Amino acid sequence: MLKKIIIIGGNTKFDGYKERIEMDLRSYVDGLFDFTIVKPDDPITHTWKCASRLVSDVSSFQSRFVSRAEYAEKGENVCRQRFQNYFSENI
Repeated sequence: MLKKIIIIGGNTKFDGYKERIEMDLRSYVDGLFDFTIVKPDDPITHTWKCASRLVSDVSSFQSRFVSRAEYAEKGENVCRQRFQNYFSENI
């Protein structure tokens, strides 16, 4: 879960915010996990842009839903498989 954390919203524009979040999280996980904190170029609109890409193709949108039963059976991998084209890898 802590592999890549994307911080979004207006607060992320405060000087030192990203570094503070990283420092605080590292103190909690104490070397158990390696992770990266990423701040998009425009953290205020980033979520909207990703969501608009997701729903722009209405014909395939419903095939992307994950039921509770599917998630319970397959875990987070089912989400990764269905949404891999919508994740922001290049931020």
